[in-house]
Amino acid sequence: MAANNLILVESQPDNTAFFILFPPHNNVSTGQQCSLDYDDGNDYVYSVGVGFQASDSKFYAVGQVATGNEQDVDLSGGNTTFIAYYNATNYLQCDQIARTIISEIPFLPDDFLVMVVHPTGQFALGLTPNFVFRFNPSGSPTLITKTSIWSNSSFTPRAADIDTNFTIVAGIRVNSVSPRVLASVVVYLIDNTLSHIYSTWTYVPTNNSWQSLLKFSGYDSWSVKYTMSVDINNYNPTRVLVGVPCVNTVFHFILPSTSLVSTPTAIIPNSQQPIPSTISSELINLVSTPSGLVVLDVSGGILFILSTPPSYYASTDPNLAPDSIAIPSISTTQSCLAGMMKGDAGLHPCSLCPRGWRSSVGSINCTVCNASAFCPPGTVAEVSQTELQTISQAYPYYKNPDTTLFDDVLLNNVFHICSTRHCVVVSPTFWTLIVLIPLLTLIGILLVCQQCSRSSHDSACMKTIKKWFKRTDLVVSQSAFSKVQQW
Repeated sequence: MAANNLILVESQPDNTAFFILFPPHNNVSTGQQCSLDYDDGNDYVYSVGVGFQASDSKFYAVGQVATGNEQDVDLSGGNTTFIAYYNATNYLQCDQIARTIISEIPFLPDDFLVMVVHPTGQFALGLTPNFVFRFNPSGSPTLITKTSIWSNSSFTPRAADIDTNFTIVAGIRVNSVSPRVLASVVVYLIDNTLSHIYSTWTYVPTNNSWQSLLKFSGYDSWSVKYTMSVDINNYNPTRVLVGVPCVNTVFHFILPSTSLVSTPTAIIPNSQQPIPSTISSELINLVSTPSGLVVLDVSGGILFILSTPPSYYASTDPNLAPDSIAIPSISTTQSCLAGMMKGDAGLHPCSLCPRGWRSSVGSINCTVCNASAFCPPGTVAEVSQTELQTISQAYPYYKNPDTTLFDDVLLNNVFHICSTRHCVVVSPTFWTLIVLIPLLTLIGILLVCQQCSRSSHDSACMKTIKKWFKRTDLVVSQSAFSKVQQW
């Protein structure tokens, strides 16, 4: 996939066609997109490219002719490698976009082939382990090939980017220093005429780090874990990014040094820019254009994130899109939410206002709050401190008792009655009193009756008491109760 402000091209080998998208990108319709078949259904296109600052809609394609005819073979008898130049000036009719120039390359590349296009689209460079070539379609088309350029013949290019005067190439070469580590990551700085290597840089991991334990097994065959990416800053070519996923590192070079501390301005996906359901979470390519960022997934789906002015952000949320999700998915312009701000143009999301600041919807800057107001990060409006209620969510732990011996703890609890209902109910003293009070009451009644009946031994009161005691005698026999009668 390749893109600039005038054209977006995606090669679809399964469909033997190119998918082409023209601006404006805010309303995808049949007038802005089309599908262009390969000239030959047996062709296989490795890569496409456009000039980042090109003033026309032309693009390059490099691949192989897989017809099997004797005329379409290279020097070793394999399929011929070709590079083609497409003229795409009329986007209203896709059938008028034609392959105007094609050159056959008499070499058979292996699995590693990288093509880069000059920023103005003037020429294209092809980089492989065994040879390199330069293709210039202007005027009389010229194709210059070289069989040897790398300082190490085992070097396999994985990614590259080109500027007006130089090219950066990242790849892997055989490691001859350590027998345990099979390969190393290498970055080349070469000139655009493919005649001189300016500099070579080799990645040396920190001792005892997990990167130092990597063996690079299987590096000599294509694998997604050994893919890389290179990007030269189009507005400051001395700044270069080289991404190496296998060591989980992005190297930021400042030519000619490599020491720079930087922080990302945006991490996608995020809450404002999620990955749409039509795009797979497995991404394989990222292309920067003057107007935005193009993302390609493993299924060929395209996500176009357009740059937005200050106070707006590029939303990839399908729920905020005015129309149904299109193919490719294109971001929409949305105002920053209250409590957030965005002070410059770009595709990055809005930022939260810091503590002590606030903002309304669609703000470029945050406004400082009063010193006495409550303004946490992301504040929408000021809140007076007097309107806040202090609530403690801390629950105190129970204190340890002064004594830890079981006998002492038991004695303290037996003779202690708290004021709470539960404490009274479970207290042994409470239940002792419940039993003693009726018993003492009964004894008191008997004593009173005894004093009242001293003058008459067989008084009616004593007879009644004896009668009830006889009925409650459940243990002793009737004869044994005679003692009570004597009493």
